[in-house]
Amino acid sequence: MIEKPNSLDMMEKFNQALSDIEKLNTDLDTLKNKVNTKINIINVCNTYTSNFGINLNIGNQEYNSSRLIFNYEKDKCVGGEYNIYGQTLHAQFVRMPTNVFNLLTETGPIYKDNAIVEFYTDPENKDYLYSYSDILKHESDVSKNDVFKTFENDTFTMAVQVNVGNMVGGTFFNMIEICPYLPGSFNIEQIRLFTVDQYYTQDLTIPDLYINDPINDVGAMRIVLDNKYQLYRIEFDIRVNYVQDGYPFGLRHLYFLNADMDTESDYVIAQIDKNDYLETIGENITVIRPTGNLETTLTAYGVECYLFYENNVLSVPVTNPISRNVQTFYAKIPLKEPLIGIEFKDITTR
Repeated sequence: MIEKPNSLDMMEKFNQALSDIEKLNTDLDTLKNKVNTKINIINVCNTYTSNFGINLNIGNQEYNSSRLIFNYEKDKCVGGEYNIYGQTLHAQFVRMPTNVFNLLTETGPIYKDNAIVEFYTDPENKDYLYSYSDILKHESDVSKNDVFKTFENDTFTMAVQVNVGNMVGGTFFNMIEICPYLPGSFNIEQIRLFTVDQYYTQDLTIPDLYINDPINDVGAMRIVLDNKYQLYRIEFDIRVNYVQDGYPFGLRHLYFLNADMDTESDYVIAQIDKNDYLETIGENITVIRPTGNLETTLTAYGVECYLFYENNVLSVPVTNPISRNVQTFYAKIPLKEPLIGIEFKDITTR
């Protein structure tokens, strides 16, 4: 005999069906919002790229200078111990760095879900959504959503604050990895860092680390700090240089890394080519860094120049005037800090 459902069973099935329909509608709305966000990002990125692109001031060199931008000319980095990420070249990792907000497992990354991300122009009126913290998630996290906003003002603050009650694995870090959707479209005017110790002592008036050297035309890059800090809160003052129906800004990711590097001994060997035979290589150089250019000399920065590099061996140090008929020299550049490039300002040829 086939058992007939009673009215209570029918009501439960009906309510379950309504619940399933509501969930389906919610999922569809979520998917629609994700698609619309991605379409908006694609449209803004396409317009930005076609109108502006990325400006690293590579052109307009003086005739007797030679500028090398490492990311654009990776084939000219012929030796050494280094890593390249985006615009920046830095000392090689001794071991895989630890990602403060993500556990990396064999089955994929797991977001620790222990921080919030805020945007604001007025500290008394902060814009906070739980979804903003997705910029902290690892790129390969399937739960990660895009974070992309258009602001009314060209300046604002982006802040990351840790939940000190949930500090799985700790928050010590010394490197910031940033990857924007619109590289070169904004500057980081200032960075203020507050530590966990400051939180416990409620001494949050003066930051433990204050970086006021602007980082202009920010692209994918790594910023290395002078020490390891236990992160409680960090604030980035942003200035957007691009207008398209407001001031668009978004990050693919923002990582805080605990990284060990050998900045005392690591270096890159850069190949510099000229069309004519070299005659002299002058002392004056410009070291191009994320935090601004440094006008210095070969001797002061510790750069060594050689005429030959073969089988991982540098030979024949440069002495002026250069008597050999060579059009290429090799510079051994120490990696005491992240670099974007280097310019040799006084090169003469014959």
